[in-house]
Amino acid sequence: MAVFTPKDEHINQKCGTPGYVAPEILRSGGNGYSYKCDIFSLGSVFFNLLTGRYLFGGNSRNEVLRHNEKCDLSSKKKYVVNVSENGQSLLFQMLNSDPN
Repeated sequence: MAVFTPKDEHINQKCGTPGYVAPEILRSGGNGYSYKCDIFSLGSVFFNLLTGRYLFGGNSRNEVLRHNEKCDLSSKKKYVVNVSENGQSLLFQMLNSDPN
């Protein structure tokens, strides 16, 4: 599913793949989200490529989505210790749960 929107136009329909969907989509609460959510999703793919792990896990789709929405990345830094400082900086900037 894809949509083209002018800069900063917000979408209200929630969609995304558990583990890759940006937290602001799950938290939108009627405020919607913009194209900026794509950066988070790319960061999740980047994490997967760098570590061979999914960013968020769980025993069910709902559990993965809960972890996704909470977006606690404090336990993820140990998986990228062998990545350069610049690479880590880029990754965690992409995974910032605040789209601003």
